[in-house]
Amino acid sequence: MFINKKAEIIQEYRNQKLRFDPDSSPEAWKHYKEYYLGNSKLRANYDFNRLFFYNCYKDVGQKTGYKNNGTWFNYTNSPLAHKSKYNRLFALENQAEIAYYENIEYCGKRSRIGGDCDFNFNEKKYKLFEGIIGDNKIALQQLNRCSEMHHTLINFSLMQALGDMQGLKGNDRFDRFDTFIYELDRYFLGISHNVISASTSSNKSDLIAYLNNFESIYEYCEEVYFIQDKKFIDEIIAKGALPMKECDDVIRYMDLAEKFWAAKDFNFLRKEFLTIGNYFNNGGETYTLGELLIKIKNDLGYGQTTGEILIKKCVGRGFIIDCGSDTYTR
Repeated sequence: MFINKKAEIIQEYRNQKLRFDPDSSPEAWKHYKEYYLGNSKLRANYDFNRLFFYNCYKDVGQKTGYKNNGTWFNYTNSPLAHKSKYNRLFALENQAEIAYYENIEYCGKRSRIGGDCDFNFNEKKYKLFEGIIGDNKIALQQLNRCSEMHHTLINFSLMQALGDMQGLKGNDRFDRFDTFIYELDRYFLGISHNVISASTSSNKSDLIAYLNNFESIYEYCEEVYFIQDKKFIDEIIAKGALPMKECDDVIRYMDLAEKFWAAKDFNFLRKEFLTIGNYFNNGGETYTLGELLIKIKNDLGYGQTTGEILIKKCVGRGFIIDCGSDTYTR
């Protein structure tokens, strides 16, 4: 069952403790492999089972790349030499050619996908938002909640790395997710090419080929962000065109982030929510906590702790009602 948690910076990988960008770390990839499992657009084109560091040879302590049959392989599957720097793991496109030389894996320039934080509430952005909010205590409390979500699994999604879409998104002062979706929609509609503007001329065709996998912003959001509600996607697009100048603008953005996380959480737990909903199909059914836990154990295989977390989520979303005394109805 999906349980949101923070991904740490220091993680173990290949029997080493390494520093990672949390959104492209082993913990994040464990999440991606599970929840992008049914994604026909990404799983069909990228190798999720063979992750690659994709670090330039000079950044891992090598003097040169590897040349084979006239082709240079300049990117290695080795961690960065400087322990203070952040590693990232990628899934390469399926047809990526890997070369082996002196026990090191090399590849050339290849299309690849890695992790990205959807809504950026890191320390730098926190200070920007805090400066706009001022002394609004309720808004500051909400900002603290959003900051806590920054490096959690629910705020991670996959993004094409070749073509620098992350660069375009990050060029916005606030690294706004809604503005990125607004620009991406304009690209799909043929109105603007800003979404590919950060790409170099040599990489632009690869980014265009990637985006051609999706027919519209609605398909993109469903496949990449697990958001299926077209009205909500329209809301994200509309708010992405609005300014970020006053406290109310920051509150609007934080409200959108929390709504987005709730929508992703619902998608990840759809099977569980539907299973529990079926217990109350006739209306008026009442179960004790123990009875619900037994049914959850039999139908989903979850133990008591996980079952109680799931029941609490259902109550929080209003799917079932806590009658008190460990009794539930709908």
